[in-house]
Amino acid sequence: MEAYKTKFPDSLRNAHDLQLGAVFLRYLGHENLPSLITIYELEQPSILAFNEINKMIVELNNNEVSEYTVKGIFALGISRFETMLSDLMKKILQFYPQKISAIKSKEAKGISVSQEVVNKGSLIESIIESEINKLAYADVETLLSNFCNILSIELPSAMEKIDTIVEIKETRNLLLHNNLVVNDFYLQKTKSVKRGDQNGGRLLIDVDYAVQSLQLLSNIIENVIIEVRKKYGKFTLLMLLNNLWRFTFKNTIIRIEDFCTLNEEQDIIDGPFTIPGFLSSSEKTYMEFWKSQRNGSSITNLSMVHLGSGRKLAFLVDVFGELRLTHW
Repeated sequence: MEAYKTKFPDSLRNAHDLQLGAVFLRYLGHENLPSLITIYELEQPSILAFNEINKMIVELNNNEVSEYTVKGIFALGISRFETMLSDLMKKILQFYPQKISAIKSKEAKGISVSQEVVNKGSLIESIIESEINKLAYADVETLLSNFCNILSIELPSAMEKIDTIVEIKETRNLLLHNNLVVNDFYLQKTKSVKRGDQNGGRLLIDVDYAVQSLQLLSNIIENVIIEVRKKYGKFTLLMLLNNLWRFTFKNTIIRIEDFCTLNEEQDIIDGPFTIPGFLSSSEKTYMEFWKSQRNGSSITNLSMVHLGSGRKLAFLVDVFGELRLTHW
């Protein structure tokens, strides 16, 4: 199957591992903080998982692989699927931390964080990490239900195959913990799909079973990619830059389209850059800052006395530092 690719704008070629969600959390509480979400960051976990699992399927189909290799690839593929679910939920919760309250898990028993974490200002990120880690111990149906709820998407094809997914996961657990010998855990947790019906029986993981299992997970991940793009595809780089512009300049007379050209095809801003003459000292400084992010020009007369609080500038520096826009 053909690999999926994130269509990164050329201006983001140095920023393929965007962590804008982490930046957003660091400044949470700042007045009128703009959304930093982009489709480029959000779709990465599912695309990486899809491509890796399909490489595993090719490996199983095209080579004479040993029994241990088959088992290893099978276990790795399931772990990759589970990691994708966790990583994508973490991404969404970084941008929408209020969605933490939407998590429903029988394993949720409160949140514990260290004083060091609080002092570092990483409390919310620690809470997100803690809640997602708890979900990892939930049953498959609860995990996928929370995943869909947090991302506000639907995966009917996954829910239709839920019993098969449960069996695949329980087979992986038997492989890791009980040498593939059927036990009470397997018998109790599997539902309509069982490959063993009594204690002491032994399950087989051959190439056919491994390929069928990974192909099912691949199909689900592809549906995730499609749904994420449908739901969040509007969050382009230009939308982010517009949000940042309005955060930078409160004066609505100062419009981004008067300052530069909006290149929708390449999803970026282009020059020539026009700096109006009616700006205040702080606005001129911020204008120069914006111009420098695209063409590498210097900022003259940078004085904190003109900028008031340095928190806005620090936020912009962190965001653009993460974007690492290419110069031309």
